[in-house]
Amino acid sequence: MATLNLPTFQKESSMNGANSYAGKVLRVDLTTGTITTELLNETWARDFIGGKGLGFRYLYAELPPNTNPLSPANAVILFTGPLAGTCVATTARTVVCTRSPATGTILDSYVGGSLGAELKFAGYDGLIVTGKAPKPGYLLIRDGEAELRDAAAVWGKGIWDTENWLKEQVGDSELKTIAAGPAGENLVPFAGLTSEAYRQAGRGGLGAVFGSKNLKAIAVRGTGGVTVPDMSSFLALYRDIHVNHLLTDDNLWANTDGTPVIVDLSQEAGLLPTRGFTQGEFEDATNINAEAIRAAKIRDRACLSCPLACGKLTRHGDHHMEGPEYETLALTGSNCGIGDLSAVIAFNQRCDDLGLDTISAGNVVGLAMAMTA
Repeated sequence: MATLNLPTFQKESSMNGANSYAGKVLRVDLTTGTITTELLNETWARDFIGGKGLGFRYLYAELPPNTNPLSPANAVILFTGPLAGTCVATTARTVVCTRSPATGTILDSYVGGSLGAELKFAGYDGLIVTGKAPKPGYLLIRDGEAELRDAAAVWGKGIWDTENWLKEQVGDSELKTIAAGPAGENLVPFAGLTSEAYRQAGRGGLGAVFGSKNLKAIAVRGTGGVTVPDMSSFLALYRDIHVNHLLTDDNLWANTDGTPVIVDLSQEAGLLPTRGFTQGEFEDATNINAEAIRAAKIRDRACLSCPLACGKLTRHGDHHMEGPEYETLALTGSNCGIGDLSAVIAFNQRCDDLGLDTISAGNVVGLAMAMTA
């Protein structure tokens, strides 16, 4: 099997450099409106590689002790990894790090799709946002340039209206976005962020942190590329991983059914959240399991460069969306005593558009229903 050399840094890094890092981090101070670019910290990148590790290293350096999660001093940090934007499967995910208003501790939440790759294509490995804007706005990043723009027109609007508006304003249907909904604007502690309509960085209250900063959304468009130091070895290693480690029988569940297979597994183990976690088995589990999702599926959807395509675009009755995933089926379905897939999809849609994490929302609603039963 071929070996892949670690990327070698250049003193003047660029998105056309001789390694797979873009070599730059974008820094935005919403309070002053200042936007600067700094070189990626080489030592930290070697120690932590990318994603969560590198994001937390930057967050550690950025936050004073006991920072209030909803204060201007809190930071929102997005990071990719060195393989984001390449052909390697499962590397397209983006981590968003901050201090959580839900827990008061550090938070890492992840979003799939193409956002991270687009950030790399625009020339950046990461993004650091601090401060609080004087009025609602959004950050636009395009090919090594960034600017803050007014978002008053969509403050109070749902996720889907916001994403469509951003694409119209910028005049680019290929724009990749991550946005907060009304839940985040109103500082709901379990408000999440939505990217590309159906992808969520849902856990921990990231939407509330955006709302506390008057930041409605981040929109990214890049037309650059990602280089690797030894393309022939890289492709040989990629092919080996792709064939021998990714497209295997152990991973086929992701391609065929995705996470809804866990509904039946949890039901059989007596662990399926049911009626506010007062029970572990649900009499209508077969109405919201993988087989039910399969019957409602329109087609598969995949993150960038991933052949597994674990996302399922579904339609049931008048409702359609990507998903629901296991967590949503369990928490907004069985945990709320709902065995109607159309109702679960509608619940999921409403949460997504408001910018609410379906796991915590289902927990709260299920608890309220159990307490008043």
